[in-house]
Amino acid sequence: MAIRLENHGMGRFSKDKRDIYYRKAKELGYRARSAFKLLQIDEKFHILDGVHRAVDLCAAPGGWSEVLSMRLKDESDGKEIKSDSDNPPAIVVAVDMMEMVPIPGVICIKGDITRQSTVSDIVSRFDGKSVDLVVCDGAPDVIGLHDVDEFVQHQLFLSALTISSLLLRPGGTFAAKIFRGKDVNRVYEKLLQFFKTVSLAKPKACRNSSIEGFVVCQGYAPPSGYTPSVLHTINLNDCTGAQACVPFVACGEGYDADQSYPLHMQLKLTPEEQKMKSIASARLSSGSHSSSSSIGESSSSLPSSSPSPLPSPSPSPSPSPSPSPSTSSAFSPSASPSTSPSPPSTSGHGNGHGNGGGYCLLHAAAPPINPPYQKSLSFKKRH
Repeated sequence: MAIRLENHGMGRFSKDKRDIYYRKAKELGYRARSAFKLLQIDEKFHILDGVHRAVDLCAAPGGWSEVLSMRLKDESDGKEIKSDSDNPPAIVVAVDMMEMVPIPGVICIKGDITRQSTVSDIVSRFDGKSVDLVVCDGAPDVIGLHDVDEFVQHQLFLSALTISSLLLRPGGTFAAKIFRGKDVNRVYEKLLQFFKTVSLAKPKACRNSSIEGFVVCQGYAPPSGYTPSVLHTINLNDCTGAQACVPFVACGEGYDADQSYPLHMQLKLTPEEQKMKSIASARLSSGSHSSSSSIGESSSSLPSSSPSPLPSPSPSPSPSPSPSPSTSSAFSPSASPSTSPSPPSTSGHGNGHGNGGGYCLLHAAAPPINPPYQKSLSFKKRH
């Protein structure tokens, strides 16, 4: 008899339990350990300073979107950024092929960034206004053939760059994952045509064995005569890579992602991580998962344009077998499909991370969806 184990969500394998950034993500309430990559990049390049409008491409499960949502706040008192002539309203748009659990202050779009319809939808969310930052932590599901994996990831990267050219304001910032293969210099050459400064960052949260890096492109300045278009994706046909050279920057301090630490060890948090933990705790205490306290509305391609917040479980449930419609959970079979979307699938993600979603600190009022300790067994009898 063969037994197949499936464990959906972050912490799929036992080695994830020993990974220090996996454990820190659990403690701080992030959906994925990749959130620390963005924090470490910002620690070096300060790409989140002064940002009011941002786009997170290939966002699932939402670790980077959570960081953006919490950072686009008034750091002095944790309240929402007010809208005025000098302080435009804060907007975060997250896009991915997979459905995402709603994030406070984030507009979620389900779509493929390589499709024109999705690109048009993203652009329409800003009503013709430019954005300050576009980030992309996307990668395909690798198959082990390095040349093929690199080619597919670069095509995804170029789609993200095309969206950036449509949205970024002059001087804006673009940060995205890149596979460092033999043709990566051609990508650098293309980026140098659009940005004043291009650097290759390797956060400490990345494993040394990984070929991934993150290009941090600052000072958006497209070539003279260039007109961005939804119909045409930026390509590398005019790039040879012979003259491209960008600095390599190691960023982030703290734990080594490749080292195993004792499970009973007390984790140390940086001042930035302490601040993010305080913001997350404040959201829990104030119930900021409701629509009244978010910096933007939450929407997706589900039938409901604005998913209603999940109700907190009652401390004294009613003995009646039929729950009241006013207190039924969005995950209850009796919930109306027009007002309560079905739970998103977490069996896979468009960015190919395998970091997973699951239960997080920012959504403690919601019932857990495929928590990391839940396993499904399927048995197949051998003849």
